[in-house]
Amino acid sequence: MTTDEMLNALKIDRTSPKSLKSQLEDLLGALIEKLEEGTVLPPERMISETLQVSRVTVRSALNKYYINGMIVRHGRLGTAVAPGKQNVPAQLNPLILGMEHEIMQQPPLRFLVYETLPIQKKFWKKTISDYNSRPGTVPVEIVWLDNFSHRCDIKETILSEKIDILMCSHMFDLDQEINFAKLPSRIKNLENSDSYIFKDHDIDLTYSVPFYLSSPVLLWNREIAEGIGISRIPERVNNGELLQLLAESSGKLPENCLSGVRIWDYLYMMAEPDMKNNLNQIHPILEDLVQTGKSVKNNIDKLFITNQKYTFDNIESFLQKKRLFLLTNISLLQFFDPPDFPHGFLTFPSRKNLSSELLKIAISKNCLNVHAAADFLCYLISPEVQKNCADLRGNFPVHKELLSEYLQNKYHQTKPMASEFIQNLALPKDEDAVSYCFRDLIVFYLREELKELLHGNLKVDGFIETMESKLESLKYRTLSKRNAI
Repeated sequence: MTTDEMLNALKIDRTSPKSLKSQLEDLLGALIEKLEEGTVLPPERMISETLQVSRVTVRSALNKYYINGMIVRHGRLGTAVAPGKQNVPAQLNPLILGMEHEIMQQPPLRFLVYETLPIQKKFWKKTISDYNSRPGTVPVEIVWLDNFSHRCDIKETILSEKIDILMCSHMFDLDQEINFAKLPSRIKNLENSDSYIFKDHDIDLTYSVPFYLSSPVLLWNREIAEGIGISRIPERVNNGELLQLLAESSGKLPENCLSGVRIWDYLYMMAEPDMKNNLNQIHPILEDLVQTGKSVKNNIDKLFITNQKYTFDNIESFLQKKRLFLLTNISLLQFFDPPDFPHGFLTFPSRKNLSSELLKIAISKNCLNVHAAADFLCYLISPEVQKNCADLRGNFPVHKELLSEYLQNKYHQTKPMASEFIQNLALPKDEDAVSYCFRDLIVFYLREELKELLHGNLKVDGFIETMESKLESLKYRTLSKRNAI
């Protein structure tokens, strides 16, 4: 089928009560079913222009089939129909006359997994396959959870699907004591050993195993940097010179390129948690922003992103070589294929607010073989699996030695810097109401003020006064809502 024929198969009915995205999802699904594997779909830009819909709508409609593994993205080569599923032979009945079988295998452990992006599925399929090939293990089988499942259905899913092991999520609204089995002491002893990062951090290991960390990271385009004569980026970022690098590069970048990060993300990452109790402590950070804005003059719009954009648009612009730096979470990058140009990974230069998300895995209270489930959890935090997770997906391993090696080899840190990173790592805890408000204030409610500050239209003292007023309002609304609940 030619590109024109594929485009002709996509007809939007603007009189239909169905949304454009929903219609396009249905049309794309029907088209993909007809196409042979490897067929390249029309570019998103072409679909957008032909149907007169936004590229965001096109990308969102295609994403359903990317998540389901029906299509794959190959950078500049475009989006193509994924290879078909391999035919898996039906399980043979061991009682068939003439077959030998010595011992009936124990029923498999059922593992509920909500990570269903293609790269995530690839990792989990390999991990489970490798585990099941080990002699003497009770096999594990994956139960894929639809990403769009409502959290209120999770308890019913655990029962109906006979779940033994599950990935934890704050969206599930599960009570640990009621819904999870306590981990055997051998797992807790292993995690509290010198081999893992938890010994020096206040992490509750009673009901779940922390499997990996997902931290904010800074990507940089080496190709652009070399083209404009910006050098020693890893060294300078690690020395806290990110703002200077943004300023230097803004005057040298091509017309359609940006230096990088969103200004509110920068402020939040630079602000220390204790500053919520005395906002005047943010004064030096704001002054640096003001002075840098003055120094770049006509290039101020290249210095920071100051307008809200769809999250994936920021990543796409980096992949399209339109940005020198990208600050993001490593898990978000798993939606996309890796950059097809020379690039580097850096940890954010602030060491004091590097909150990292932990993926935790628990044993269901309904599990009938906790001992076998514990064997599997021990396997997940083994160096073998931890290294695979870091190599294939980019997530930070929780194994201390591997994490140190990873920080040195991929993130350009010296051994002492890696040790400091691990020691000062801000692992997630239950946030108090003020910390929650402080984060939301900077990330969501000061965007226009930050833009005005950067352009010199708002003084630092006036900005801090606005911060104080909005923080008090947020605290009042948040506490009132929690008390009502």
